[in-house]
Amino acid sequence: MTNTGATLEREYSLAEGKRVAVQHLRGMVLVKSGEGQTVRVQVETPPGLDWEISPDEDGNLSIRSSVPEGTEAPEASCTVILPPRAGLRVWLVAGGLRLEGVETRARLDTVSADITLDAARGAFHLQTVSGDINARALDGALYVQSVSGDVHLTGCRLSGMQGRSLGGEFLVETPLLEGPYAFHTLSGDVILRLPPETHCDVDFRTLTGGMEIAFSGVYFPKEGAGRQVMVGDGGPQVKVETLSGKLWVMANPRIGTNGHEVPQMSANGPE
Repeated sequence: MTNTGATLEREYSLAEGKRVAVQHLRGMVLVKSGEGQTVRVQVETPPGLDWEISPDEDGNLSIRSSVPEGTEAPEASCTVILPPRAGLRVWLVAGGLRLEGVETRARLDTVSADITLDAARGAFHLQTVSGDINARALDGALYVQSVSGDVHLTGCRLSGMQGRSLGGEFLVETPLLEGPYAFHTLSGDVILRLPPETHCDVDFRTLTGGMEIAFSGVYFPKEGAGRQVMVGDGGPQVKVETLSGKLWVMANPRIGTNGHEVPQMSANGPE
């Protein structure tokens, strides 16, 4: 469909077990939680940008933007209201990708677009070249891969995680559940700011990187090795492998073991 600068809205029925696939060139893609089995789609339609929105032969819904060959894509937003537990696949070049309160199994890929997950539930596979990844109150399993983008996790409840990056930084401010948790970087640092009551086993392997532990109740099981650390009584496995990156493990009193922020006391009461 050829567009002339308006907003296009559509609704589609999606059978249980099917997915929505979005392929967009430039702009914001927002995915929010809906009800029932109805997918609601709203897209901006600036001149020069075409949208194709249609079910495929398998019953999945495809949403795709395109421009004539040799022309630059204008910026346009795409909002999807996703039924509970519907699958999701998004490919975005530039702009931003945000998921709010959805329950899904998702594969998200971007080139330079940032990815934000807010109170989402399910299993998530995220890949980006230079975009940053931010997740707050995420509940489920997570796989992350980036080239130079940073990853910041806050107040999440992750049954397990695997993160890979060349030069991006991992900042994890969240409790550890059963795990395992694994981080692999070339030069990117890994910073674990965990609840003070954390119990875990850390295995750190590096060529030229360093490790700094600022946590009470730390025990080095192998004398002289300096690379394997037991925090508290030990527990979930945390494996960090890096060529030249650094590992920090420190206590963060603002995070409880349930992932929620702990109120801090001041002279005037809780902050």
